Amino acid sequence: MTLTGHSLACKRGENLIFSEINFSVIPGSICFVKGPNGSGKSTLLRLLAGLLGTAEGLLTLDEIDITNDREIRAEKFLYLGHQNVLKQHLTVREQISFWQGITKKCYDFETDPMNVQPILNKKLHQCSEGQGRRVALARLTIEMKKFWLLDEPTASLDTANIQLFKSILEDHCSNGGSAVIATHDNIGIKPSSDIHLSLDKSSLQRNNPFI
Repeated sequence: MTLTGHSLACKRGENLIFSEINFSVIPGSICFVKGPNGSGKSTLLRLLAGLLGTAEGLLTLDEIDITNDREIRAEKFLYLGHQNVLKQHLTVREQISFWQGITKKCYDFETDPMNVQPILNKKLHQCSEGQGRRVALARLTIEMKKFWLLDEPTASLDTANIQLFKSILEDHCSNGGSAVIATHDNIGIKPSSDIHLSLDKSSLQRNNPFI
């Protein structure tokens, strides 16, 4: 499935956050959203997830207009914001069981892709920021939706755990999934495309394989 943005614009009140955003994310690809603070990176991800409305433009999936279709986005997209949104009174094991109960899918404890085994019995409010982020990222491997919309996914992760995230991202893409990632850090991965936002204008730049 190919996700395409056609001249997308978003407003907050009377303020235009960005406009004329054009991009295409094909199966198996990674698109980075880059730009300074306040340029609209998080807003763009929330718009793609259906959490914010589109002021102008279209969003299509395989050329089918899904601009106002939240149902298809809930089915195909998984949004992970910069906050982990975890139930702090639960243990890590209980949080993962909660997600498994909703999705009817299981976390692979045998391979443990986000290394949560050592903290399974720990209350989430007792976890460090990095541990909480690992738990939040574990949800990606449970739901296995086609499109990941990730806002600073490696925030608070150390080098070893960034490598774990890279592994699940690479597996996701090798299985035909795609990701749109807002990040200040390239996390050691060369994206297929970039959406560059600025405080006054936005543009898409595709990678030149010869640079």
